[in-house]
Amino acid sequence: MSELPMSDDLIQPFRVDSLIARGRLVRLGNVVNAILAQHDYPEPVSVLLGEALALTAALADTLKFDGTFTTQIQGDGPIRLMIADYRTDGALRGYAGFDADVLTGHVKPGASGDARLFGAGHLAFTVDQGPDQDRYQGMVPLEGTTLADTARSYLTRSEQLRAEIDVATVRWPAENGGAPSWRAGCLVVQQMPDSDGRSGDDWSQLERWAETKKQVTRLRRADLADPLAIAPALIGPLFRRYDVRLHEARPLRFECRCSHERAENVVRALPQADRVDLAVDGRLEITCDYCGAQYLFDIDGTAINQP
Repeated sequence: MSELPMSDDLIQPFRVDSLIARGRLVRLGNVVNAILAQHDYPEPVSVLLGEALALTAALADTLKFDGTFTTQIQGDGPIRLMIADYRTDGALRGYAGFDADVLTGHVKPGASGDARLFGAGHLAFTVDQGPDQDRYQGMVPLEGTTLADTARSYLTRSEQLRAEIDVATVRWPAENGGAPSWRAGCLVVQQMPDSDGRSGDDWSQLERWAETKKQVTRLRRADLADPLAIAPALIGPLFRRYDVRLHEARPLRFECRCSHERAENVVRALPQADRVDLAVDGRLEITCDYCGAQYLFDIDGTAINQP
């Protein structure tokens, strides 16, 4: 008996050769719920962070690299900072910084997923392959009302490839008395580059891309995060008239890279005077923004506890 395909916490790459298109479908279940539930952010923040996590995994998987892909969003609005990063072994993590009082005054009913909560700012993508290789960073101003709007603009301008992007985060109702759970999904479809690495402009390619967009718009945003759907069942019907090729799905998981050693290095790098100023009752506390782990040190940098 063949194994059932994974339905959650995965990246599903695919191609539609007759339309000269390729894509990535990301579906997050336990991974995004673990990240969002532990932070307990206000709903508008959780929704945008869920979208950022799904978008990060989808875009990172379109690149050939070995390392970390980070999405960083900074603005002057109520949500001032959001970071999501993906490691090529499938690890995802993320966090947000925001002003709770200002956020309350800006949120309107039905405004979940509104990227205007970042205010004016930028979205940056960084590829880090380790100390022996140069880091690559691309940046684009925040524009539109969603993260998908800004990401689409980035792909069009920076990679000169036509793209359609949709992303969604939902809090799925509880079943059998359980707690509601967060879910997220993202679909990225790009026109494959020609020999010059760009989207072609001949009539045939333009027609095919128009048809690709038509098919993609048939997918409802809510379907991206529907726990009852599986990736092949979402992609197949979109391109049922065409030759869809599904490549091997890649699993995702939540994993933080903080450690006692890294926290100790942060403390020991501080001048003694700064350690004294930052200490409370003679102790320095380092808290990981991603997972909430706490590391305690005395003023000399000696560990008081070690998880």
